[in-house]
Amino acid sequence: MNFFEIFNDEKFYTTPIIKDGENIYSLSDIRKFVFPLYKNLTENATNNVLINTDNIFDFFIFLIASIYADKEIYIADNKRISLMSDIKYIELKKLSREKKEGEISPHINLDKIYINLFTSGTTGVPKKIQKSVSNILYEAKDIYEECIKAFFAKKAYIQSTSVIYHMFDLTVHIFLVLYNPLYLALSAKRVNYPEDIKDEILISTPSFLDKIKKYSIIPDKNLKVILSAGDKLNKETFSYIENSGVKVFDIYGCSEFGVIGYKDDFNNDYMKTFNSVRLIKKGKSVYIKSPYFINNEDILSDDTEIKDERHFILKKRTDRILKIQEKRISASEIEGLILKSGFVDDVYCFKFEDKLACLLVLNKKGEEIYLKKGKINLVKILKADVLKNSEIAPQKWRVLHEIIKTETGKISKDKIEELFNINLTFPYIKNIKKESDYAKIELIFPYFANFFKGHFENMPILPGVVQLYFAKFYIKNLFDLELDFASAKKIKFSRIIKPDIIIELEMKKKDDEIIYVYKKDDIIYSSGAFYIKRESDL
Repeated sequence: MNFFEIFNDEKFYTTPIIKDGENIYSLSDIRKFVFPLYKNLTENATNNVLINTDNIFDFFIFLIASIYADKEIYIADNKRISLMSDIKYIELKKLSREKKEGEISPHINLDKIYINLFTSGTTGVPKKIQKSVSNILYEAKDIYEECIKAFFAKKAYIQSTSVIYHMFDLTVHIFLVLYNPLYLALSAKRVNYPEDIKDEILISTPSFLDKIKKYSIIPDKNLKVILSAGDKLNKETFSYIENSGVKVFDIYGCSEFGVIGYKDDFNNDYMKTFNSVRLIKKGKSVYIKSPYFINNEDILSDDTEIKDERHFILKKRTDRILKIQEKRISASEIEGLILKSGFVDDVYCFKFEDKLACLLVLNKKGEEIYLKKGKINLVKILKADVLKNSEIAPQKWRVLHEIIKTETGKISKDKIEELFNINLTFPYIKNIKKESDYAKIELIFPYFANFFKGHFENMPILPGVVQLYFAKFYIKNLFDLELDFASAKKIKFSRIIKPDIIIELEMKKKDDEIIYVYKKDDIIYSSGAFYIKRESDL
């Protein structure tokens, strides 16, 4: 029985639905939160509701009230609201937490209540994606039957590292509970760090799971199942987590069509379609047929090889075709050529200011050339390899410790472009350790870095302003804190930092400040702190 079938039935009122911190809210509690909002919405003639909140508890109440009020629902964060400029809507942003008893209409047609999100989908261009509540419940049903049901005989809670205004998180975090509230409940605590995982089911992304493997974190004993989506899961990460006793499902899908298939055994090349999904070959094209989206059938642009009715190989996602110097090139193909060099673990190419830009993650061989012979010599080698098979090679290059990704595991192009706008050579990162209020980076400021030029001739020294800049930069990226240089305090330079040595940058968040220290073998080279602005300061 789904949530809407039990919502008005008193015998299910004690059923736990949401855990928010230490508080567990039953169906009866949810009804009392929903009623006052439902009443206000039904009295408002505006048909459209915009849900704009990162609070999972508030989101759940907003969603249920809007469905029962028979409104068309839009889900968008502040970045996407501009896409609704021609739509009149009621915005739901912060729940009043008012509780009140009252009658809520049981008569709703879930086929005719629509949910709209704004996402780049498979095209890279922001657009509206619309699904009915029934579409998403049908999708949640199949996910439950194939990935969840066999592992739980009693109530299990679902946590997520993702964000609600993406279709996958909405489906598997929220709608799994709506499909089967008798066996599943929602955990409203967002997972930001591995130590936040406390529940039985985790919704996550490859980029988050890679960190569990990278830092040898042992998953919490309660965790039984992980559903990962957003990109292909690394085989080593998959094996590491499964060896910890956790079942992992690597899910393939897209925002427009929903989930398509999954892999739960990395020794098998084939993915299995979800129960209601069919991939059909028509001429040179592959079509997807599924009840998870309104049209039920559409062309699948990704390159797939169909084995039989339920099995396929995802050969590659749609090529990213770029126009550079009046020539059309495949970014995916250029990345493949660079990977073949033997110096690179990961690579991402994109168009930046009409040039082809490239972000590299080096392996041990690449690191040795980069640090001993310099970036210019490494780039020469890589360019030469690319130009053997392509008319165009990347013209702008950056070296990082990992490809930056979003919370949903997709490439974070905005943050990557931001790096290419910075006219500084980045330090080479050997290792990063990250906890909720603490981080440590082992890094090298290479001799060839542009900030050593002229500072000083024959005796290069790392400028203090560069030390301050990168302390601020890594604090912002690791702790998601907006700081300004005016808030810097207690700055002290104790020793000079020379090029090509491994140095540690430690960052500790404490009360209203974050302290940073550059040190090596317990010898402090420089230190300082940044004041963290509170909301009351704004």
